[in-house]
Amino acid sequence: MNRFLVLFLCVGLLCVLTGCPQKEEATYQGKPTSEWMKLLKDKDPEVRKLAIVAVRAIGPEAKEAIPHLLEAFKDPELDVDIRTAAFSTAVDKLGLQQNTASDQLLFDVFKDSDEAERMRTAAGWMLQQRAEKALPIIIQGLKDTDAHTRRWSAELLGNLGPKAKGGVPALIEVIKLRGVSP
Repeated sequence: MNRFLVLFLCVGLLCVLTGCPQKEEATYQGKPTSEWMKLLKDKDPEVRKLAIVAVRAIGPEAKEAIPHLLEAFKDPELDVDIRTAAFSTAVDKLGLQQNTASDQLLFDVFKDSDEAERMRTAAGWMLQQRAEKALPIIIQGLKDTDAHTRRWSAELLGNLGPKAKGGVPALIEVIKLRGVSP
């Protein structure tokens, strides 16, 4: 027991005196993660696009990029494919947990009539992939003042199938209030 303690202390002292080995920063195309993180905020949309691709390739070691990727998702200067790649990278590659805030971000894009139709469709599809966890946000869409948002929210519920049973009362309410057309 004492030998183990002495050995442990010696190794610790050796690390302190010589500097413990540091894990090398991940790179993509010769640039370290920290460089790509800075480029996510670049003024040039093409540079930001490349940075999103790089962070996606780097993967979990670039977790600090999540807030920047969520900003990129809302960036109208980027095309739809890159914006959706930014969000899916945050979720799939970096482990952004599904929560009300991330679902709300998707919903805000989904219901924004100034957004391109493809972007709204992509946001709706991503909400649908989150299934019943996103149900409260989809139900919120049924009550929206915008007819397009109500219609798409009803369609999302339909696409969820049995997973959407919690949204049926809200759908019935909308039908009663607005007639047959949501």
